[in-house]
Amino acid sequence: MAQLTDAISGKDLYVALSTDGAAWTDISGESAKIAPGGGERKHGEGYTFDGDKAVLTRGKREPGEVTVSIFYREANGSARKLVSDAYLNNTPLYVRYAPGGNTTGKKMNTSDAGIVKTPPYPEAESESADPLMLDFDFVTPGWTESTIP
Repeated sequence: MAQLTDAISGKDLYVALSTDGAAWTDISGESAKIAPGGGERKHGEGYTFDGDKAVLTRGKREPGEVTVSIFYREANGSARKLVSDAYLNNTPLYVRYAPGGNTTGKKMNTSDAGIVKTPPYPEAESESADPLMLDFDFVTPGWTESTIP
């Protein structure tokens, strides 16, 4: 097989948040990292007297999780404000991201209504001149993959 020529880097990744799953706020210019996890499918296993391999059964998927790193800003409408409001008010949040950017034909992952699980507060060091960042952990029952129209 020939070496691929269509690899995608993270430089154009699109990330957006929503409080209702309909109106989206693009936070690509405020976010620096997204790290999905969770969502493992449960399974069962058993063995018979006759045979050397397990008998496997499939179960439900566990909730998906994602950690998003964003720049700390205090402005209304900022990513931090959206996340903080969802956390403090215990209201749903939706996350969507498209690795190839917000461009027609690219794949996009959109969460079901989920929960901001961790307090969205920045970490800081007195000797650092780096911008303040914060990570928020988000939990969702599932994700839907689509193609951007």
